Amino acid sequence: MKVLVTGCGRGGTNLGIELIRSFRHFSVSEQVEDRSFFSKDKLPPLYATKLATENTGFTIENINRTMKQNPDLFVLFMTRHPVDVCLSKILRGRPGSQGGDSTTEERAADGTVLGAANAVKYMTNIYSFLKREYPNRTLALKMEDLVESPSDTISIVSNYFDIPIKEQTHNFFKNNRNGYQKARYGNKLVRNVSLYQNLDANFEGFFADKKEAVGQLTKALGEYIHTLGY
Repeated sequence: MKVLVTGCGRGGTNLGIELIRSFRHFSVSEQVEDRSFFSKDKLPPLYATKLATENTGFTIENINRTMKQNPDLFVLFMTRHPVDVCLSKILRGRPGSQGGDSTTEERAADGTVLGAANAVKYMTNIYSFLKREYPNRTLALKMEDLVESPSDTISIVSNYFDIPIKEQTHNFFKNNRNGYQKARYGNKLVRNVSLYQNLDANFEGFFADKKEAVGQLTKALGEYIHTLGY
């Protein structure tokens, strides 16, 4: 068995791969993301990695080919409320000098309203394809469930992959290899849930005066919110 953890950036993929790694059953890629994933014809035994759907080369054609070439490849598809994803992308996509995660003075491509919304739409199309074509090899997991009910969600993943829970699995979030998230949250499992519902208190208050734009974003993503089960 092999596992690909995917989903939108800012949508829980880092938590997903660290959960998989904590089972100590798979050979998890040294780099958090294996950006050469689609150049591999045959994946090594028990291989696991993550690759967000924004990455170059992540297309329906490529994931379909890889799934066919590796009949024992399963997908852990992480989702988060699309509006929260978009707002997080916009906030964290700012240049580093403005408080963002970017290492340059350029805003991230998905750090604009349009760029973030398009990333969510693209991700949802891939999600729909995998759930339709590979329903028995795709486990959809909401980031909200993982942070609100971690024990129950860990059990779901353990049962799905038929692997035992280890002692360290319950503390999977303490080994987050994403440096920015580690600096922000330390060893805590932060409850990043429905932040868009209280813009004054959440997202550092960045969107407090932008509520109308957030409402427009919510409306524009309505179809995708529904598809993802929110």
